[in-house]
Amino acid sequence: MKKTNLFLTAAATLASVPALAGGLLTNTNQSVSLLRQPAQNSVISVNGAYFNPAGVGFLEDGFQLSFGYQYARQEREVTSTFAPFAYNVNNPGSSAKTYKATTIVPILPTLDLSYNHDRFFGSFHFGVIGGGGKAPFEDGLGSFEGQFAMFPAIINAVAGEGTATGYSVDMGITGAQYYYSGQLNLGYRINDNLSVAAGLRGVYVNNSYNADITDFKLMTAAGLVPASAVISPLVGEERAAALTADRHLDCKQTDFTVVPVISVDYRTGKFNFAARYEFRAKVNLTNETASDAGLAQYADGGHMRGDIPAMLAMGVQYSIIPALRVQFDYNQYFDKSAKVYNSLTGADDKTSLLGHNPFEVNFGVEYDINRMFTVSTGVQNHIFDLGENDAYNSDMSFTTKSSTVGVGTRINLSDRLSFDVSVFKSFYRHNTKTMEDYNNIGASLARTLSSAGLPEAVVSNLAASLKVPGTDTYYRNSLLLGVGVNYKF
Repeated sequence: MKKTNLFLTAAATLASVPALAGGLLTNTNQSVSLLRQPAQNSVISVNGAYFNPAGVGFLEDGFQLSFGYQYARQEREVTSTFAPFAYNVNNPGSSAKTYKATTIVPILPTLDLSYNHDRFFGSFHFGVIGGGGKAPFEDGLGSFEGQFAMFPAIINAVAGEGTATGYSVDMGITGAQYYYSGQLNLGYRINDNLSVAAGLRGVYVNNSYNADITDFKLMTAAGLVPASAVISPLVGEERAAALTADRHLDCKQTDFTVVPVISVDYRTGKFNFAARYEFRAKVNLTNETASDAGLAQYADGGHMRGDIPAMLAMGVQYSIIPALRVQFDYNQYFDKSAKVYNSLTGADDKTSLLGHNPFEVNFGVEYDINRMFTVSTGVQNHIFDLGENDAYNSDMSFTTKSSTVGVGTRINLSDRLSFDVSVFKSFYRHNTKTMEDYNNIGASLARTLSSAGLPEAVVSNLAASLKVPGTDTYYRNSLLLGVGVNYKF
């Protein structure tokens, strides 16, 4: 068995582009009112078109309209620690590297419309219920760079220690997800205390993934040279060119699905109780691919699952005095029942990595200073169990526990016209994932060697030698600003 053949097999595996697969981020910021007071599930207003469709039944007869404009900024940061990163000529001697992306959404609109006539009513909502922007990692990510970082060690093992003393590679990765939503509800107010509604939400999903990996070089005694020049003597020019060629991924994914929504609202005395249930929606994304970088999952015309999970939203409002109201919400997401593609297994089982279904607990308070000004504030808490050792997270798709504070005011210019102004700031925890085999590079190599028909003992030894541990620490930072206008016709 020739060393060059082993090198070729290993290099072929390591030169592949890892899979990109994003998890759904459920956006509940479907009105500027939520930004100033996050507990909206029991709201009695036109914004109930999303938060409390049954509650719309208690509005006055006629049309009401609410339009919101939000500005969103989010920073994502992954600090990766992996010993082979010390070979990077731009990061010499350091096994840690930080990758950052800033997502700015200058215009994130929401629209609510309601109509009441006697006991019958209807409402419509438009918003972006998942994703909402591009995340450009201009320096790539650790799971991408880690593969190239392994080359110097592999070459030295084959051609002799000191043959390659470093590497450099240019890479940029951008992922984007948009879940555009339009929801129509119809309802009936049974009596002065009880109202029910049912609706359908159409969701158009439009995702895109772009990656460019170019100019792979290795440091030798002659300086920094194209990697193909170092590898050619080992495997031949043709194979070396194929291994070190620039790689590009350009894939768009789309699908359309429908989510049934049912809701009920009951009010008595100073209390208002509301509940909403959204059914799980199957999302089977279709690839439209210009360049798949050799990844079968992104082949043009292929499919990938990314279901929208079911959700139970409950809320209660209590009026301490007519001018002072407190609200409490509980949102339960049933992610574990949704099918989401897992890039590590190639199956639609990513949500099985969650320890339990995520949920939110929200609290808010509003006070009418006078007929013109209402001030409000509240907190929103996201609780996740990301599985043992943060198994659900990856540097390409991650989330962490967070707490958010909202504050703002409503300005009533007349009985018909009002404006909302709000600020919504999230505080995220740092999460660290420890991997015995950093981003499964060793496991990926083992699968390739096994498929090549090599003896199991040989495969096991080689996989163990390339099984290098590492960690990823995930962090986010986000801020939303909103202004909205509300009008009663």
